Amino acid sequence: MTRDPKKSISLRLSGADRRKIQGVAERLHVRESDVLRFCIQHVLAKLAPLHDAHAHGAALMPVFIELGPEFVRFFALDHDRIEAILSAGSAEGDRRVDRFDIELLAGAGGPEAYSRARLREVVDLADADADTGKALRRYLYRKYVADFDGAVHVRRAPLGE
Repeated sequence: MTRDPKKSISLRLSGADRRKIQGVAERLHVRESDVLRFCIQHVLAKLAPLHDAHAHGAALMPVFIELGPEFVRFFALDHDRIEAILSAGSAEGDRRVDRFDIELLAGAGGPEAYSRARLREVVDLADADADTGKALRRYLYRKYVADFDGAVHVRRAPLGE
């Protein structure tokens, strides 16, 4: 088995981020580079479907569900870019993501009232379900990821379809 040689990289960080990394490293009694490697490995694990050449369509949904609005906002992913990511390299048998659900993902980083109203088009969402983000995750898990047993129940196709 051949090991890849380690490479040094240069990384620009804000002063605030650097102080946070230093603080974590001090508290754990480790080097800053150990904290950075942990962070990179942790995020890469969550992004795993994106570096699987055989994953397309609904198989990529765990990335968007787990990382949520922060992921969409950080990379400025709009509807068209999300759709392109999900459909790139898709074959005939790949399970596709519904257009409405892509709209929900793209809008999740916007005003909560709008996201909640759109989500109510397809989900019985009680007023007690105060966290729209959690309700969206439950809806998408139930629809695209097997073996999820959340409390949100899909009730119909989106309005206008």
